[in-house]
Amino acid sequence: YFRRQLAHNLRLRYVPRLVFKFDTTFDDADHLDDLLRRKLGRARSENA
Repeated sequence: YFRRQLAHNLRLRYVPRLVFKFDTTFDDADHLDDLLRRKLGRARSENA
């Protein structure tokens, strides 16, 4: 469906195959943020 719509709207004869992949970028960034916050929290409590 999407390829047909793209071909029609862009006036292309051949449209590349579309591949959709789940994006985990936000989950990965959230995990890294959590790790950094824990590490910084420990460092602050050790320095107090």
